[in-house]
Amino acid sequence: MTLAGQQLGHYQLLRLIGKGGMGEVYLAQDTRLPRRVAVKVIHCDHQPYPDAKTSQQAERLFQREMKALSLLDHPHILNFYDFNEEQTAQGSLIYMVMPYRPEGSLVDWLLRHGSLLLPLQDVSALITQAASVLQHAHDQQIVHQDVKPSNFLVRINPDTPTHPDLFLVDFGIAKIFSATSLTNQSVRGTAVYMAPEQWCSEPVAATDQYALAIMAYQLLTGQLPFQGRTQQIMYQHLTVSPSPPSQYNAQLTAAIDAVILRALAKKAEERFPTIKAFALALQQALVYSDLHATLEISSLEAEQGGQHVVTLADQRQVTVTIPPNVQHGQCLQLKDLGMPYYEHGPCGPLLLTLHIVQAQASTTPSKSNVADLLPTTSDVDIRFSALTTPFMPAPALEPLMLSGAVPAAFAAPTIYARNTIYARMQLLTPQTLLLSLIVLLLIINSFVVGSVISNIAANNIHATATAQTIANNNATVQAIITHNNTTATAVARATAASLAANAQPYQILGTLVWVDRLNKANKWHKGSNTDWGGRCQFVHGTFQITQSPTDKLFPCNERTKYSNFVFEVKMRINQGDCGGLTIRDSNDSSGRDYLLEVCQDGYYRFYKYTSNNHSMALKSGKAPAINRGTGQLNVIAVVANGSNFDMYINAQKIDTATDSAYSRGTLGLLASASAKLTTVAYQDARLWMI
Repeated sequence: MTLAGQQLGHYQLLRLIGKGGMGEVYLAQDTRLPRRVAVKVIHCDHQPYPDAKTSQQAERLFQREMKALSLLDHPHILNFYDFNEEQTAQGSLIYMVMPYRPEGSLVDWLLRHGSLLLPLQDVSALITQAASVLQHAHDQQIVHQDVKPSNFLVRINPDTPTHPDLFLVDFGIAKIFSATSLTNQSVRGTAVYMAPEQWCSEPVAATDQYALAIMAYQLLTGQLPFQGRTQQIMYQHLTVSPSPPSQYNAQLTAAIDAVILRALAKKAEERFPTIKAFALALQQALVYSDLHATLEISSLEAEQGGQHVVTLADQRQVTVTIPPNVQHGQCLQLKDLGMPYYEHGPCGPLLLTLHIVQAQASTTPSKSNVADLLPTTSDVDIRFSALTTPFMPAPALEPLMLSGAVPAAFAAPTIYARNTIYARMQLLTPQTLLLSLIVLLLIINSFVVGSVISNIAANNIHATATAQTIANNNATVQAIITHNNTTATAVARATAASLAANAQPYQILGTLVWVDRLNKANKWHKGSNTDWGGRCQFVHGTFQITQSPTDKLFPCNERTKYSNFVFEVKMRINQGDCGGLTIRDSNDSSGRDYLLEVCQDGYYRFYKYTSNNHSMALKSGKAPAINRGTGQLNVIAVVANGSNFDMYINAQKIDTATDSAYSRGTLGLLASASAKLTTVAYQDARLWMI
């Protein structure tokens, strides 16, 4: 039965505004002062509690909350004005009078905001406020035990319009530690926010840190790390490691992951030493940036590789390994050698740019001589097993045929895709090498016949032997190719059998057939073309593609041909302009394929190449889903289904193209340099067959 209309002391109860396990909350008018207040009421007997035990428990929790509040004095705690006990027709009532916050709770504010996802700095500001008040409670030997968004009331602050002021409420189940306190075996709290030790009735100060980290996870990703029924949630809290927040929000960095996951450690002693330290670490992680350094090396070191001791800006000395055959301006991503994500935390990567002393700049070939460019093969397996097209052909761009309105950025002459000769490179296949050898032998044979008639017989014998050798080599190459194809098919079938239950996130049914971490030779292999200025190599656990001269792209292909599929890969442009992928490549000298280019300035382009010298843009534009700038992680994907191509960035669909020219071909990854040396690192490639 509602108490609205009644008066308790000098407070006129106006209407019921909340109801919970401990009682009811009414909006009331203070009859002595011109203010409205919130009055929390519990019934000591009769309704709403069916028995004396429940009534006594509610009274005990109510008294605990008042005791906790009396010990605390902090600007972000919603304290109380008054309390009393009064006899009414409904029985004995205990009530507590508090300030009224008409804006409601943080949950109400987020709903009005329209999204659980907030800008990172706003999340940091809210967590900092919450940590400040909880640290104050911990300093007074009080553990709240029910930290969650609905237990923070808000007040709009015009000085900080993007986030409100927070006020912590509901200390009813708080644990107050004292020399005379007794152990309480009751398990209380809200399941999705409860730390493992709280499920065992052993709360400590780090219990609130765990709950606040859950709340931060929710604000950063829009979802909770653990979900399900109560028993399932309890099991996950006790045994399951949460997914990194960046898995659900690509804007989040490894530094933020490290902070949140430490605060969510299963053991309380493995979390941050205080909840204030957690909030400070989160602030530091939000402004963390990778450490950049430059190292001068000689031409000999660039060719052979080696080790160097580098003194960084913070006076640390680190030993770095330089792989062989690096290029001038190439950027190496060295894991764990950079700055700490937060004070005393793990370190991020060091981005080391190499400067080769007295390096000679490469000459960009013109459009007319692109077809005459021959690659070097010093880094390619001489057994030919790595020469089954590890790179894909790429023609020079004609002026693009864009449909619809052209964004201003594309109209500027600095956008090379419209006005600059844009060349692509291709390594020779084994069949092309054999054909070249035969042509060379024919030329030599003709010269010898015309010059020394008397040696015709000997030359014929020699030519016959050489031809037999070429035939044998051809048979060997074909055997190797057949063996590789057979092995790849077996691996694909085994992978499909073991991973068929894994669904892909791109709104179309498909079966996962392989996953390549891209940390060693598997689907992709290393290779280079020094004349062209491009290189593919495995560097510190990633597949790194570098293109040195500008107005060129350098692609590296996987070997198998596919028709209808979903292809996804994680991409990070460490320096330069653009990365991307190719699909349905013809895998021959014609250069026919489709190419998705994603650039660090936020633009994308989807091309169709009809030959090594002709291309057209099927789609182009600027996508907010692209994380802009160098060093940013973007998950790029294409769904190729018949003549339809859906493009995704960070799980968001950005565009669709339609074209039926090519129905089958290989996959590729690329680095595209429009204005400066470009280095792109790839990880975690996945393929689903449709």
